[in-house]
Amino acid sequence: CWERSARRLIDFVGNYPEVEHETRRGKDFERLKTDLERSFLECEFSREIDQVREEISQYRRICRRVEEVYGIEGIFHSKMFARFLKDYLKHIGSKLPVLDLARKRVTLESFEKTGLQGVKRSIQTNLRTLYQNFALLSILVNFSPREPEIIFPHHDYIDLRRRVRGEKKLKPNFIIDANGKKYSFFVEGLLGFSGGPRPDIMVYTRYIEDIRRPNEVGRIVPPDIIVECKEVQEWYKRERSSRIDSWWAEFYQRAGGTIRNNKVSVNELQIIKVYKEIYQPKEMFLVSKVDVPLQIKESLEEDGIKVIKNTSFIENRMNEINECLIGLDCL
Repeated sequence: CWERSARRLIDFVGNYPEVEHETRRGKDFERLKTDLERSFLECEFSREIDQVREEISQYRRICRRVEEVYGIEGIFHSKMFARFLKDYLKHIGSKLPVLDLARKRVTLESFEKTGLQGVKRSIQTNLRTLYQNFALLSILVNFSPREPEIIFPHHDYIDLRRRVRGEKKLKPNFIIDANGKKYSFFVEGLLGFSGGPRPDIMVYTRYIEDIRRPNEVGRIVPPDIIVECKEVQEWYKRERSSRIDSWWAEFYQRAGGTIRNNKVSVNELQIIKVYKEIYQPKEMFLVSKVDVPLQIKESLEEDGIKVIKNTSFIENRMNEINECLIGLDCL
C-alpha cells in the first residue's frame, strides 16, 4: 500500500533532479517524502505505532507527575529520545532510506527490507528506553509522601541522559533528598571508563558524587540497589551475541555464553545474574512490564534477584523498590 507513494516520489525527483536544493519545489518534495514515510509505517507497523502512541501518552503522564511532586521545570532526555517523544512518526520514519529510493540507488525490494529492519530497531530501542525511564520516574513518584526534592546537579530539572565514556568522574544523574535522607541515582552507570555492561538503574542510599574506587582502575563502589528493566514479551528467551574479539565477548563468556562462528552468544537471563556478581549490590530487582513465568522468577530469586512482574505503566507496582531503599537507608 506504500508502493504508490514511493513511485510518486521517484517520478517527481526524476522530473526535478535538483529538487532537494530548490526552494520552490522543496515543499512538494518534503510532502511526498513524508507521505511515503507515513504510508510505510501505517501499512507495515500499524499495531506497533498504536503501541508507541499509547506508551508515549503514559510516559508523558509520569513526567508531569514527577514535575508536580518535585516542583521542577522539566526532564532532560537524550537528543534522540527527545526527538522520538516530540514526533515519533517523523523520528521513526527517518530510518527509511527514502532519498536512496528517490534517486534510484536502491530498488523497492531493498528499500522494503532495509526499512523493515531500521524501523523495527528504532521502535524497540526507543520503547526500551521509555520503559526504563518510566521505572526510574516511578521510583521518584513513590517517594512523594516523604517530601522529596532534587539537590544535585540541578534543582529545576531531572537529568536522564546516559553518561559518556571517558568522563573523569562517574557522577550520578541526580541526587534527591527525602525527609533528610539522600539517594543518588545512576542511569546505565558505567563499569569503569572504557565501556562494559551497564545496569539500567543503580541507586546509592547516600550522597555520592563519584563512584570510582580510588587506585582501582575500572572498579566502582558497589551500589545499594540495581534495577534491571524488561519490556518485551518472552524477554527471557532472547540471546545477545558479540564478536569473539570484542570486550563484550569476555563478559558474555563469563555469563556462560557459547561460541559459534567467531561469535559469543548468551541468554538474557544469565546476563542479569552476572550483573549481580560483578556489581555486588546489596539488593537487585528485575522489573518486567509483562508477565514472567514462575520457573524464570524462581530461577532469578534463587540468585537473590527480586522480581516485580506485570508492572505495565502503573507506578505504585514498583513501590517495593522504595520500601527496600528506605529499609537499606536505616541499616
